[in-house]
Amino acid sequence: MNRSKFEADFERLFEDAVSKSEDNVPIPDADPSWQRMLVKLERERRRVKWLRAARWCGLTAASLMLGTFLFHTLQPTEAFRPMFDMVYKVKGGSVSLNVRSTDRGSTEGAKTAPPPPDDELAPQPLKDNRDLPEENTFRRVQVTIDEAAEKTQFVLPVPQYIPEGYRLSDVTIHYSMGESKASAAKLQYRKETDSTPLSILVRKRSFSAKAELTDGQREVTATTSGIRELEMNKDDINIVVKAELDEKVLNLIADSMKLK
Repeated sequence: MNRSKFEADFERLFEDAVSKSEDNVPIPDADPSWQRMLVKLERERRRVKWLRAARWCGLTAASLMLGTFLFHTLQPTEAFRPMFDMVYKVKGGSVSLNVRSTDRGSTEGAKTAPPPPDDELAPQPLKDNRDLPEENTFRRVQVTIDEAAEKTQFVLPVPQYIPEGYRLSDVTIHYSMGESKASAAKLQYRKETDSTPLSILVRKRSFSAKAELTDGQREVTATTSGIRELEMNKDDINIVVKAELDEKVLNLIADSMKLK
């Protein structure tokens, strides 16, 4: 047997032996290992999330305690709520801040007149949404009627007369920026056979576009959908009674609130 034939036979036999040995090698199932890895990854994700939440809670609590210790009141901490509100409700994942000096620059040599200062611009028209204030909606709290009476900054008038079939379903109060007591409260009554609720909104008079309405004077308006609104002012509060009811019934509800 010449050398070249011997080498060719050897390579062929060697390849056959290796191929047969590989065919008999068992390959373990990777699924159990992968499942254990997923469990560890999920546990780590939860730990990181908890640590992040704990860090922010700790910073918030520390700032509140520091403000209370330095100023003996929580009022200074309320000054930071506009920033918190902006970041809390930001859309798009970014916040843009514009910081500038309050010093007035010299206009000497200017070829055109400077624009008026911001504080001299005409005030924006008041937008009355006929509901709880839209600003800082995350500061709305569901409470009981007794809690609402304690937590509002005005004497909450509660109606003594409600049309038959209506039951109190929920009470919501709203905290405005920088205020420790609620500036608005909304009482909703519902009827099982009617999807349109009876709502009574009590808020600061300044929130209403009809704040100049004379105390005790009632103004009733109706929408095309049949819902009527009765609005009136008394001292520092504004009241809006809204329902798909007759004007006479709305007046009976207003009478039962016994505003003094």
